[in-house]
Amino acid sequence: MGWLTVIKHVIMVTIFMVVVILFIHEDVCATTSDYISGVGSVASVYAIMITLWQFVKKTDEIKEAVTAKTKEISSFLTYAEIERHKEMCNSIYNSINGGQYEAAAMKLDAIKNLLIELRERRPDDVELNAINKVIKEIGNDSVNLRDPRISNEELDCKEVFKHVNKMSNILSNMSASIKNEQL
Repeated sequence: MGWLTVIKHVIMVTIFMVVVILFIHEDVCATTSDYISGVGSVASVYAIMITLWQFVKKTDEIKEAVTAKTKEISSFLTYAEIERHKEMCNSIYNSINGGQYEAAAMKLDAIKNLLIELRERRPDDVELNAINKVIKEIGNDSVNLRDPRISNEELDCKEVFKHVNKMSNILSNMSASIKNEQL
């Protein structure tokens, strides 16, 4: 608190005290203890009001700090989740090449769900047309990988890999955006 603020508060308390003294002075039987009690009451009430004001002010500052820290933590968690799903993209190749189509389909579904969540949670960081197209493509790929009628020869792995590459690029762009935001 600056000196100017202290002086303002002293002047306000003095004005209140003068008003109380004048009010007490009108009483016929006023004693010195009445004056002291009145002045002390004014000072106590004013001090309580300042304390409450400081408490409310500090509470607002704490609320702002908590909001900022929550956003920062959320950003770190989102970044970590995107990085984990980028690694999952790499493992999809091995799953498909190893004939583990159900595992690849489950990974595609997990990444699709992440993309949908990111599209909703961080609309400024995504290109909606590109993300919607990739979500549709990997949804179709997931269904095709789970179709028991498709054999190794019929499955167009190159097309699935192309979609996985697009998805990985989108995740990389989002990750870079979040990383730049944190710096």
